[in-house]
Amino acid sequence: MMRERRRHNFTSEINVTSLVDVSLTLLIIFILVAPMMKHGIDVQLPRVSAGGVDLRNQIVITIDSEKHIYLGERRISAASLVNYLEEVSNKDVFLKADKRIQYGFVMEIMEKIKSAGIENIGMVTEPK
Repeated sequence: MMRERRRHNFTSEINVTSLVDVSLTLLIIFILVAPMMKHGIDVQLPRVSAGGVDLRNQIVITIDSEKHIYLGERRISAASLVNYLEEVSNKDVFLKADKRIQYGFVMEIMEKIKSAGIENIGMVTEPK
């Protein structure tokens, strides 16, 4: 007695409808949330009508309203800042100082930056 062999036709389709729905929902959420995300240290910069500068590949020193010093987004002491700046080859530095701190403190930090051999210091402001 011979067994009957049955042939099963399998369909190998993948239902991607739910995957597309989830992907589009996440895309919309990211589009809405991305402009709200801020990077860096929160400082209130003075507003001027000068044009902007691209700071992505630059050395940026930030001084917040509590006189904390940051190199990029990492908090650093004034002595460590001078040691770091003495070792870098890029001699251009951008300084972001909160408008609420005293002018004298900003000048002290600029003096320390100059003592590390930095030739050019740019002051970062908010455009009007």
